[in-house]
Amino acid sequence: MGPAGEWPSRDRANFGGTFAVEKSIIENWLEMEVGLTALGTNGQTELSGDIIFKKPFRISPTFEFMVGVGPSISRALNGEDQSTTVSAAFSLDFMFWPTPNVGWFVEPTWTVNPRNGQQSFAASVGLLIGIPQR
Repeated sequence: MGPAGEWPSRDRANFGGTFAVEKSIIENWLEMEVGLTALGTNGQTELSGDIIFKKPFRISPTFEFMVGVGPSISRALNGEDQSTTVSAAFSLDFMFWPTPNVGWFVEPTWTVNPRNGQQSFAASVGLLIGIPQR
């Protein structure tokens, strides 16, 4: 969870917050992240959700890096254009774990809409809370 920003290629920047949950599907090989982001600017609010499949790389005991790809769906909740957009999302996830179950992350993401070619760059940063597995 944390603050997020988006810089579309054709519009003004949007800022808001994000929340995501991540689950290891195949240990040390595949993780799945389901996230929800709310962004707003100039009187318009946009809600988006994504499912990102990530390949983790443990660089050290306190640093993890992931590369991910998946679908992203966004919807403008108010304003002139209240359309729903489906895009492909590509992300890099840098995670720092100073303690075993609490850390922080930086996640830049690039999305592209295959129908109209619109692209955007987004970034989020925030708190990580690890849940110990039994």
